[in-house]
Amino acid sequence: MLASLDEAPLADPRFAYEPKYDGIRALAMVRTGGGPGAVRLWSRLGNDKTSQFPEIARALAVFARKLKADVLLDGEIVALDQHGEPAGFQRLQGRIHLTSERDIGGREGTEPVAFVAFDVLRDGHTDLTALPLTARRARLERIFGNTGTTRLRLSDFRPGDGRTLYRDVLARGWEGLVAKELDSPYQSGRRSGAWRKIKVVRRQECVVGGWTEGRGSRAHFGALLLGVWEGGALVHIGHTGTGFNERELARVAALLRPWRRRRARSPRARSPTSARTGRGRRSWWKSGSRSGRRTGCCDIRSISGSATISIQQTCDGKRQPRARGSGARSSRGRTRAARRGG
Repeated sequence: MLASLDEAPLADPRFAYEPKYDGIRALAMVRTGGGPGAVRLWSRLGNDKTSQFPEIARALAVFARKLKADVLLDGEIVALDQHGEPAGFQRLQGRIHLTSERDIGGREGTEPVAFVAFDVLRDGHTDLTALPLTARRARLERIFGNTGTTRLRLSDFRPGDGRTLYRDVLARGWEGLVAKELDSPYQSGRRSGAWRKIKVVRRQECVVGGWTEGRGSRAHFGALLLGVWEGGALVHIGHTGTGFNERELARVAALLRPWRRRRARSPRARSPTSARTGRGRRSWWKSGSRSGRRTGCCDIRSISGSATISIQQTCDGKRQPRARGSGARSSRGRTRAARRGG
């Protein structure tokens, strides 16, 4: 069962709220006794994950000795940070393509993982999918509530009100929440409005210091070059070229065009970090040529907050900006002056 993108309230007695950890969705078949072949893990695409995450398989095999009946669990394989808390998908990337036992074994200590269960689909010979979520959750807590290891965990579960959990998710840098209807059955293989994603988006106002020319059929500009004030200095943080439709591209380009400079008039018109944009060339806030492409320049003292950019902060500190709207004025007289720290 997959979550939809339908809107969901953050507080509603019809829903329960769980973190969306940004791991690998996985089913776990655990058979009583814990002998060879007692545990099988596989992804929602059907790929076997048992040998890829042997520490989880071993923990489930030990847990299986306590079981009175076989169980089928739905959950997520998550990476753990240095504090043993779920971390973002970036920390899993070093393991997801490993195949040899030697390589996998070498990562167990340095890139730890855990299995977080959030549903139970079968208990012995009983198919639980037709039961409401409240009944399945109660059964899951009885079965999986005391595993004896941090490798195996229950998901956080907040009936009726997800506001506190939302703040926790925001503080921890997790992907978002899933709101689940308490009376919903489990619909195998389907994307259902009974489960709804609530994504956490972090927004930050940036200074637009320049732009790149578009490639191919892209008209007007390729990307906006962005900066923020940090400690009294303007720091280049990257670029964004997504989030614009054709009409918005034309509108923003018209606002930027009067500020184009053939030469930088201020040392601050260059990227303070001379950071790479990820496009194989250096990013500057001034006009010039890098790898055969020109970069236009707008006067950073005259265009503050010219676009409101949505910044998604990943666990390793990288920013992934996407434009959400524009607040630039259409004439020089109405453009706000940039201020340090503004």
